[in-house]
Amino acid sequence: MANKRVSAIIIESEKILLMHRIKPDEDYFVLPGGSVEENENNISALIREIEEETSLEIEVGKLLWQVNSEFDERTQYIYLVSKHSGDLKLGSPEKERQSEDNRYILGWHDIKDLKTVKFFPSEIKTKIIERFLGDIASRDYQARFQAQTDDQLIESFNREVGSSGWTTSRSAYLTALREEFDARGFDYSAVGNKKGLSYKEKIELVGGEVRIVEKGG
Repeated sequence: MANKRVSAIIIESEKILLMHRIKPDEDYFVLPGGSVEENENNISALIREIEEETSLEIEVGKLLWQVNSEFDERTQYIYLVSKHSGDLKLGSPEKERQSEDNRYILGWHDIKDLKTVKFFPSEIKTKIIERFLGDIASRDYQARFQAQTDDQLIESFNREVGSSGWTTSRSAYLTALREEFDARGFDYSAVGNKKGLSYKEKIELVGGEVRIVEKGG
């Protein structure tokens, strides 16, 4: 058995391509991919495996993560696919092994749905959610803030004041807010810098300068 496995993260329209495995006593999801053969490098193996398994042609981007398999002693390398083309369909040998008791279902899934399904490797599930849901949330917040007036933008900041906890969505919210402050040329040095914002106190905008609202004012 090859001691390395390569897997692909393929994103399309904010959905991720997954293989759904269904057996009599098991039901779980995995990333498409397969074993690295002798005298084959990771990139060549991934291109071959994805074409065999999904009928898609891919261009491989950067290595995102490296983990140890939960099923065997293989090391798994997870790559981000930068471009893909072709018609998605299940290929061999999965198609040949398909049966009522051993099903392979290839399909696009909302990334947020990973939270509620059994996925292997489990540690990668959290990484995928944090990485890609954050990207999606960032784009949504960017579009929202760009459409707001200056007063509405300040109110968007003030709604976060006093909140507790830190989530991927909240991080994306504050990052998009800071980027919009930059885009509008605001001086927000009173509450942060290009590394981040402090949301401990409410603010107001005076002549392009973000100021902390005086208590009792």
